Amino acid sequence: MKSNRLTVMLLIGAILTGGVGWMLASNYINTSVQTYKDDLSAGQQMIKVIAAKTDLKIGDFVSKDTVATMSVPKQFVNSDVFAPSGFAFIEGAQIINPLKRGDALLASHISKGQYSGFASLLEEGHRAITIGVSSLDAISGFLEPGNFIDVLVTITDGDRERTVPLLTRVKVLAAGERINDRLRKDEKMFKEITVGLSLTNATRLVHAQALGDIRILLRSDHTMEDRVNGDYITIDNLVEIKQEIIVEPDIERRFGFEVISGGKS
Repeated sequence: MKSNRLTVMLLIGAILTGGVGWMLASNYINTSVQTYKDDLSAGQQMIKVIAAKTDLKIGDFVSKDTVATMSVPKQFVNSDVFAPSGFAFIEGAQIINPLKRGDALLASHISKGQYSGFASLLEEGHRAITIGVSSLDAISGFLEPGNFIDVLVTITDGDRERTVPLLTRVKVLAAGERINDRLRKDEKMFKEITVGLSLTNATRLVHAQALGDIRILLRSDHTMEDRVNGDYITIDNLVEIKQEIIVEPDIERRFGFEVISGGKS
């Protein structure tokens, strides 16, 4: 009986000792980490930035429930971070790159078209122009914002038609209501796409739409830009097949026989 009681007391003592040891070790680690942080930030200017309050995935929205402010050393801050004063500017925008809890929110993490407006997707000097895709039923389901396309135009030239390359390597900014922000939407079929072009090329496209029939070709993102030249297709060079002239064999039959006399025929 005394032996069992002693064993229980030793067990309880071991548990208490282990608990106290764990608390001391944990406190030491936390104190060391805090000391390290204090030493790291000593003499450094701290600034507040907007950071993820929890893990965020693509499609999540920026709100008071998903982001919060965090103090970080200025020297470690990316130039694309958002200050707390900019929260109203990005509230409601969607996440396009996932974040872990505590990660600073950068401009590259959220939909640029949503918080800066669609014009922010245009390159300098470009204008947005919309092209109907009623003739693109074959590829409209596969066309995505960010893809590159070529534009062909078929026009009437005198009494004949010809098809000419009009523009090459044009970037698609929007397909229907889906913009080039990598956010997936349920809409797959759409009636128009929006591209960004220089003023000159936009003018050419508008004029081509008025004169003829526009067709669009989906191309590889890695294909280098082609040079648009004067090449065109008409009914005369549509099919480049060499025609062989078939010569009918001489079917005339000559009757008789050959006589050889003295070595001569």
